[in-house]
Amino acid sequence: MTDLHLRHWILVPNNNQMEIVIVPVDHDEKMAKALDLLEHMEIHRLVTRRGRKKQKTTVPLEALLKEQDALTRFQPRHP
Repeated sequence: MTDLHLRHWILVPNNNQMEIVIVPVDHDEKMAKALDLLEHMEIHRLVTRRGRKKQKTTVPLEALLKEQDALTRFQPRHP
């Protein structure tokens, strides 16, 4: 029998049923690092894709503020 203090218990959904999986601590840490890396890669992908997008026009801040002010004047206020 292996030492249980060197393992983590993880709940995993399987066909809408929760199952307990016992994972060694070092594997759990590796999975956490991999998920963190995947998150950073996704953020990088989104930022570079948005950076490549060509903007049709630039909207001045004053125009946005005027539009916001006009919208707030016509929205009903709740007491």
